[in-house]
Amino acid sequence: MVTKVESVGLDVIILSNRDEINAPQLADSVLGVCLEGLEAPKQIRRPLMTGAFQSSSSGRVIELLADAGEQVANIDGTDITLEWDNAGTLRPSGLYQSEKSILALRGEPTAPSSLRFEEFGNPDEFIRLAAPSSENAEEIVGSFACSVIGATAEIHLINREVRLLLKGRVGSAKYALREVSDGIWRAKSNGFLKLG
Repeated sequence: MVTKVESVGLDVIILSNRDEINAPQLADSVLGVCLEGLEAPKQIRRPLMTGAFQSSSSGRVIELLADAGEQVANIDGTDITLEWDNAGTLRPSGLYQSEKSILALRGEPTAPSSLRFEEFGNPDEFIRLAAPSSENAEEIVGSFACSVIGATAEIHLINREVRLLLKGRVGSAKYALREVSDGIWRAKSNGFLKLG
């Protein structure tokens, strides 16, 4: 993550290979300390929402999360902090604010039935997914391989937790899996990528 503030000659560079480090949020904090006299923007507060939504055209999934009192959307595997604008839509905040995307919620304010996601001027409609109907972990447990790239994936159920282990020619990575909706799983890194 690189942020430049040319008017004061400041460059902030955050490097991290850990999933639990939010580089944009950390860089935003560094800017707040280094640039004295900045006023915090006035924030519009609304109840935090959770739920998963899927596009019928692309199959993409967006998950709304509440994290430390902030509204977050997981989009393409990245947790992005959001804020409300005056038009009643959610937009990326902090260092993600340069991303040209908008989330407009439809239906009940605290439990929307759908959302419209606009990214770089391209709109897409997402329908709310039902919560998982039951524990379906046993259905995905197994070993899988792709000989073309020399990679394997192993899914294990350990103490009611679903784990994914990916191995390839250059290393391995471990993930915790969580079912978002029936048949849709989210992988979250368990730490460092192990090379070699």
